[in-house]
Amino acid sequence: MSNPFTLMFGKIPYENIRRDDVISDIVLEFDKERPSTQSVIIIGARGAGKTVLLTELYNYYDKDDSWIVADINPHRNILEDLASNIYEKGKVKHLFLKTSFNFSFHSLGFSINGDEEITSINTILEKMFESLKKQNKKVLITIDEVVSNDKIREFVHDFQTYIRKDYPIYFIGTGLYENISSLQNDKSLTFLYRAKKILLNKGFPIQLTIQDQEL
Repeated sequence: MSNPFTLMFGKIPYENIRRDDVISDIVLEFDKERPSTQSVIIIGARGAGKTVLLTELYNYYDKDDSWIVADINPHRNILEDLASNIYEKGKVKHLFLKTSFNFSFHSLGFSINGDEEITSINTILEKMFESLKKQNKKVLITIDEVVSNDKIREFVHDFQTYIRKDYPIYFIGTGLYENISSLQNDKSLTFLYRAKKILLNKGFPIQLTIQDQEL
């Protein structure tokens, strides 16, 4: 008889503790025309199933043509990785008609519509978001094991700006309690207070209400 479980980090085992209610709640919220939140943080100790749950959510959305899912490494340049993912998956290459040496990422240099020069990664991303919004597509960013570092802080600040500009961008991250707490203690990262938080234990998830979200 084969072992139904797996010891490989993040891989979905043949049999695992299903958290269908959590997945259903996130899907229903993100599918709303006016969602109350566009970010979810899954908190739990090591071995609680955070990565498995995130993998299930990633696979669910990756099968949906109306979503572009970007799985990002928190230790690399998050915005550049995000732009690279959207460029490859999002059918936005038509925005970049000729090369330019003024800005580049991942060995690519661009100008928009052949004449408007790009000077920052944020310019690239905002043009991409505008195009995807017209196509009725949404972007989901997933980050496993969020840590309190400069790259994450930069991303959180920019994410807040994208939300304020009403771009179709969503975020699901996982993290240890102490790492999320450290980030949330930065008063400038206000979106973390509004993010929906799900606390996982070894058995069942606990979804925290807004009132409960003081970590």
